[in-house]
Amino acid sequence: MHVHLIFVKKYRREVFTKEILDDLRPMFASVCMDFEAELVEFDGENDHVHLLVIYPPKVAVSNPVNRLKGVSSRMIRKKRKAKVRTGEYATESEVIRDGLRALPARDRAIESWLHDQVGPAYDALKADPARAVTVDQVRTRLAAEYAKAR
Repeated sequence: MHVHLIFVKKYRREVFTKEILDDLRPMFASVCMDFEAELVEFDGENDHVHLLVIYPPKVAVSNPVNRLKGVSSRMIRKKRKAKVRTGEYATESEVIRDGLRALPARDRAIESWLHDQVGPAYDALKADPARAVTVDQVRTRLAAEYAKAR
């Protein structure tokens, strides 16, 4: 079975640096192997990660998901504490302050996305409902793209 997972950091805080993403990839692959699953694709942005996992039907998807989330959360927490210890951040409150500073930028990005992409797409779909795509059509397109990539 295939599953596309998207893990979003609480409040969409921007914590997934390139260094953290590079560290997460082998950790996620190892967790998947524990469940006889395969991490096919992994990528991310600074506030979320995408995983494409193939897992056997005998495994409840919630089991690897819980472990993947736990592993990533612990690793990020350790790295943040290490930055405080090494002096990269003076205190943990400085970490919080950095996170709070990122919120307005995130809000602007969301507003821009809604205004520039979602609004026009909604208006176009409302004007011409024939442009709508069914769930089955999406699945077919994704399967074709996946087959092409292999």
